[in-house]
Amino acid sequence: MTLLEALGSILPPTQLVNETLRLPLQDVHMTGSTGSVPVGCVETSFLKPGTEVTFDNPKALKSGDRAIVQM
Repeated sequence: MTLLEALGSILPPTQLVNETLRLPLQDVHMTGSTGSVPVGCVETSFLKPGTEVTFDNPKALKSGDRAIVQM
């Protein structure tokens, strides 16, 4: 088997879109105009621009703070 054949046989990862949203926060940027900007990577499920998200227990945000997803 050649390298190209081996690379071609790799299956793409499955998307976990039917799971509960997991969005671990990696950082929270503080800006003067918008306030707190949470930063993270979606691990399960998906988000669309304009979706409203309520954070449960972030370290730099107050529990129950809301954010609108922008991409």
